[in-house]
Amino acid sequence: MAEAVPIDKFIMHGARAALASGMVHIDQQIRAIEEAVVSNPALAFDLAKTLIESACRTILTERNVGFEAADDLPKLFRTATRGLPVLPVSASGEAEVRKSLLQTLNGLHTAVLGVCALRNACAPLTSTIYRYEDNDEFNAYVDEAHDSVHIFEEDFQPSRILFEVAPVAYRLHLAEYAPEEDAEESA
Repeated sequence: MAEAVPIDKFIMHGARAALASGMVHIDQQIRAIEEAVVSNPALAFDLAKTLIESACRTILTERNVGFEAADDLPKLFRTATRGLPVLPVSASGEAEVRKSLLQTLNGLHTAVLGVCALRNACAPLTSTIYRYEDNDEFNAYVDEAHDSVHIFEEDFQPSRILFEVAPVAYRLHLAEYAPEEDAEESA
């Protein structure tokens, strides 16, 4: 029997199945979307768009199909779906199968356009510019909780690494961060 999922928890089961089959490079994106659906729905649309773009770019790169870095998501999706041999050779001549596939791809394209439209409509809600320097207390908290990274003669602060390398994770943890005084006041 499937485990009951709390109402305040969102899980992308299909994406998690992809992770289990070896697509570990999308793990961070999946986790961020699952968190954002509950804590920042506007950000979830932006992250969903990014995940689809990442999938399209991966498909195109692995199949050696050229694309421009500036290509938008609808163009990437069209290029990826045009260049994919999605029908098995044994079914490629069946008109009904080809018709169903075309309908599915058209539906997926419509869904991609919808995600883009939602992301654009909700972008003003997430347009806050995050600057590392504006979060000294949170940065100190991260730096105290984690060891610095030492490479050759250079030392790197954990908070700066998180901000630069995983900005979505930085924003999510920043949003969840509650300084001890705030926690004591609410108790």
